[in-house]
Amino acid sequence: MSQPDNKSKRAVIVFNKKGEYVAVIASITQAALIQGVNKKLIYYNCIGKSIMVGNFYFRFYLSELGLTLSDLDNLTVQKYDELYREATE
Repeated sequence: MSQPDNKSKRAVIVFNKKGEYVAVIASITQAALIQGVNKKLIYYNCIGKSIMVGNFYFRFYLSELGLTLSDLDNLTVQKYDELYREATE
């Protein structure tokens, strides 16, 4: 079963294997093209059904967190997961 279209258009944050911020990508589709994998793998990583895709962590970007560009420079996947959990509880 494919994911709803609006899910694949959500921006994603990419972290490297050390958990360090790499980029924000406009959509799951674009992230999958860049990574060279099926977009379902990116989606599953964003929702927590997998740990990593290749050497990267992917998370849905949550604009409600109010992250600035300077925040992103020091952001880790662990910190983002903590902020995301707090915002969505």
